[in-house]
Amino acid sequence: MGTITPSAQFHQDGAISASAWTNTGIKIKQPAAILTDTSSSGTVAQCYINVFGGHSLAASNVTTYTTAVGNFYTAPVAGTNVTITNTLAAYYQGNTLFDGDITV
Repeated sequence: MGTITPSAQFHQDGAISASAWTNTGIKIKQPAAILTDTSSSGTVAQCYINVFGGHSLAASNVTTYTTAVGNFYTAPVAGTNVTITNTLAAYYQGNTLFDGDITV
């Protein structure tokens, strides 16, 4: 068996063929779970379930990145024998807070 070097700490690659997965996800799935806080009492100001850090970009030489993006989502594209009525890059259920500028 050969050795591969992933391009990231968490790396998934390759095509997947599977029975219809509908809304259960086929790549990254994080099922609902009970998350128990064992130390707090009273009111907790904020509680984040998943946090993606604001990574620092460094370079060996003087470099300008015109646009740096923390997370990039691409809408799904219809493949063979598929029609997509509503293609969305992201779907948020519930209240959503955008803290910063929104560019459309």
